[in-house]
Amino acid sequence: MNDIKTLSDIQLVAHYKSGGNPQYVGELYRRYSKLCFLICLKYLKNSNDAQEAGVQVFENILHSLKKYNVDNFRNWLMTVCRNHCFYLLKQEQKIRDFNTFFEKNSEEFAEFESDFYLYGEEDSRETRFEQLSQAMNRLSDMQKECLRLFFWEGRSYADIEKILNVSAMQVKSAIQNGKRRLRIMLGNMHADVWIVALFVWCCFK
Repeated sequence: MNDIKTLSDIQLVAHYKSGGNPQYVGELYRRYSKLCFLICLKYLKNSNDAQEAGVQVFENILHSLKKYNVDNFRNWLMTVCRNHCFYLLKQEQKIRDFNTFFEKNSEEFAEFESDFYLYGEEDSRETRFEQLSQAMNRLSDMQKECLRLFFWEGRSYADIEKILNVSAMQVKSAIQNGKRRLRIMLGNMHADVWIVALFVWCCFK
């Protein structure tokens, strides 16, 4: 361990994969944390966010290095950093979409906001979405995917047919039956609006 700084990247990765000693990743962090920060800063445009993202990247690396064969750590790290930043930016956009969705549909939600109760008491929006999520999980995979594509991505029936490689009848049946089951499980609420809200919620949770 005294000569850890003399080891190559490949050797550090190999030692870590064989023994799991985080000090080897710590040495990689010493070598490449600045590079990781600069890549994250390029995409996130904020120093604090970039620093936090860089730490997250190396925390994730502790797990991912054990699963993947890495021949060039520097190049692999650059890809991991970019992908992590894209993920963070995507999540940030989904949160904005979520807030925008509620702002645009506030009147529609107000009509039945107080009608969704648990154990006789009005719950938070988060609790209601948890119930919606549980109801969604009781649908078939086909129903969930068709509803997601139709309501959240705004795909047409024809698009869904091609994406899932199924017939028009299967798409129509999955959407209609999925909505019907949700209405039954959720007390005949405004299913179309809540389905869209649910997918926004699930995307950024």
